[in-house]
Amino acid sequence: MTPSPTPVVNVCGGPITSLPQLCALSVMPNPVAQGGSITVHYGVSDLEGDIDQFCVSFAVAGSPPDFTCYELQPTGATINEFVDRGPIALPSVLGAGDYTLTLEVSDQVGHISADVATTFAIE
Repeated sequence: MTPSPTPVVNVCGGPITSLPQLCALSVMPNPVAQGGSITVHYGVSDLEGDIDQFCVSFAVAGSPPDFTCYELQPTGATINEFVDRGPIALPSVLGAGDYTLTLEVSDQVGHISADVATTFAIE
């Protein structure tokens, strides 16, 4: 009898599916100095690895997201990992206050992940 392969657990919880998923978004350091740099940490999962668009929004806390989207080259292989991006220099024009970072991804067939957001402070 051949044992069944152990299912891979989605970093975002539950099974890995065709719907791309984002989770566990955080910004480090928090708070950050005005004009400083941050590192963004998040989990991403997609069964087919066909994520082809990554959207990000920096907005004043309480404001709706205003996404800027970037085209990606799909990996073609299952994605199921935690990612750290940074350091990312914040524009010096961002004043002190609370801001919300929101991420969203979509794949080649039009599936869109749920938005993930986190609030961080600039001092």
